[in-house]
Amino acid sequence: MNWRLAPVRRSFRRVIEGKLTAADLRAWKGVRPLPALTAYDYPTTRLLDEAGVPLILVGDSLGMVVLGHPDTTHVTLADMEHHVRAAARARPKALLVADLPINTYRNAAEAVASARRLTQAGAEAVKAEGGREIQEQLRAILAAGIPLLGHLGMLPQRVLAEGGYHLKGKRESNGGRPWWTRTSWRRQGLLRWSWNW
Repeated sequence: MNWRLAPVRRSFRRVIEGKLTAADLRAWKGVRPLPALTAYDYPTTRLLDEAGVPLILVGDSLGMVVLGHPDTTHVTLADMEHHVRAAARARPKALLVADLPINTYRNAAEAVASARRLTQAGAEAVKAEGGREIQEQLRAILAAGIPLLGHLGMLPQRVLAEGGYHLKGKRESNGGRPWWTRTSWRRQGLLRWSWNW
């Protein structure tokens, strides 16, 4: 065990005594780090939860990691539901979050319907990629009472449209879009956002 990580590991084991909620993690903002790891199945979810990870994401990266696709654009909502159900069977104390796959939140009604399907499968929050262009969808999901994480920076669901994976949001030359969006999302009540560089 790396001695520098030991205190962090112990502190998270102590913190997760009961079931964590979106409100609990929102309260951590600026107080403590929020480690998050990805799981696609029951045993991995159990292991991460036993290790004290407070946020477990069932990511659409399962398309590449589990299903053998070249990127995340092949993942369907049915794929995500299947893996969310498997992860939820572990009944983690951690908050279980599910990615909304590509083409499942093109408008507000579709976004809410997709988010509801994932929560019915066992997710306790959903995550969406994008910024200004999906604000209507984000507001609709939040208005439906579904906790939401934003995803800024590199957007894997846009790999085909953008001709590859690209860094975004680190410089003003990128238009500063992620920095603006991060502030805007915080005002709208998003749980957290992730930076994927």
